[in-house]
Amino acid sequence: MAYMTCRQMEACFRAIAEFCYEEHGINREETMRECRKNPKAVPVLYTTLTDEEVPVQTFVDVPGMRIIYCVEWEDGEYHIVYEDEYHDSLKFLGFLVDAEFDDFLLSQFTVERFLADGGFDRLPIFDSGK
Repeated sequence: MAYMTCRQMEACFRAIAEFCYEEHGINREETMRECRKNPKAVPVLYTTLTDEEVPVQTFVDVPGMRIIYCVEWEDGEYHIVYEDEYHDSLKFLGFLVDAEFDDFLLSQFTVERFLADGGFDRLPIFDSGK
């Protein structure tokens, strides 16, 4: 099992803070506080997709080295649609440093496919700490 050093986690936090600042104008220190408060569920993107305006939220689980793509469904919960897992902390950090908006976005095709199949109710719920 891969693990991250404290220094690597801090570097990930800084990369996330930089992304949130560049993409959303969120203060870097505010994002750093969010990272330290709940490093397993750092929100990095929120938008809506499709004509139904389905809310999609992407989280970063820093210690777990995962990117978690969710939808906020009718029950008000975040349902996990897809996860990217990294088994190498340096590759994970590299992804975060180079990430752009589209790297954190579920595709509209994916969302529409789940809507056509009856929704997201059967998908696991992500505990975002909200």
